[in-house]
Amino acid sequence: MKKCENCNQPINKDVNGEIEECLNCGLIPIGELLDIDNPSHTKGEEAIGSITQQGKIGGRKGPQGSMIAGKDVKNKQDRKIARTQRWNCHERNRFADECLCQLRALNLGKVVEEAANYLLACTMVECKSEEKVKPLPRNQLRFLADVDLTYRQRVVVVAILRVAAKFHYIHAVNEKAIIEEWGLKRRHVHKCLSNLLARISRMQTNGLMQLRKRNDPFLTRDEKLTNCISQIKAGLLDSGMKRDDVIRIVRQTINFMRELGEPSKDGIFANTRIDTLCAIIARRAIGILGFKGYKGLVATWLDMSAGGITGRAKEIKETLDNILGPID
Repeated sequence: MKKCENCNQPINKDVNGEIEECLNCGLIPIGELLDIDNPSHTKGEEAIGSITQQGKIGGRKGPQGSMIAGKDVKNKQDRKIARTQRWNCHERNRFADECLCQLRALNLGKVVEEAANYLLACTMVECKSEEKVKPLPRNQLRFLADVDLTYRQRVVVVAILRVAAKFHYIHAVNEKAIIEEWGLKRRHVHKCLSNLLARISRMQTNGLMQLRKRNDPFLTRDEKLTNCISQIKAGLLDSGMKRDDVIRIVRQTINFMRELGEPSKDGIFANTRIDTLCAIIARRAIGILGFKGYKGLVATWLDMSAGGITGRAKEIKETLDNILGPID
């Protein structure tokens, strides 16, 4: 029996024998053209699924009882019922999950993704007491009648970023560039934003959501940066490096951080974790000054994952090279 490459579960063919289906992941497109505007699809001729299993906002739970199997389908009505049961049990893609995929394509950082994940779950997914807080903003998007689904998802993404900034979960991003890149209309974003804020207000009134304005996260960002620099300095000294060389590395790191606008609301990487950014810049400073054998220890000194630092460094490398200059 053929198994799914993603979850290693059995794969059955659809009733007509044309589409193969994984009972765990859902449909697997084979040889079909992929939607290049949807970043949730992976590259390749046999891309599996449309969103990753990790980071899902939620899924529908299937009904309890017997299920209609493929061999039990006798007519068109059975086929419709089987398809509905399949969707309910195997968590068909939610609109909120696809919005989160659009957001991830912007590479704004983990902090932004976590804030958007929470806000999307509160505003785009039905709650238990939905009758008290209707309408759902997802349904209110029907005013966008002449656009495709991708356009609607991107409108929601920009509106969610505004909501997150309003409640100080993140600092405002350059939404103008995003709107121009995606070709959105501002009036659509404003309308969606109003619907989201109204939904949050109704949920707070009914006690279904506790969303308060957070304290300015940059009040402590300076302290965190100071602690990171101190840990790196202590680690370099403990490794046996000369004090003068340690001072050179620390000064170079601080100068680079200042060029990036840290710690400030106007910093280029304002929504990136300060310890991750400091580790990346410290490794860059060590490399530029020509010291070898110390870059791999930065993550240890900060109690962080070296793989996570390297992955984020690759994402922002081009921007850093343009601002700080390339590493020879």
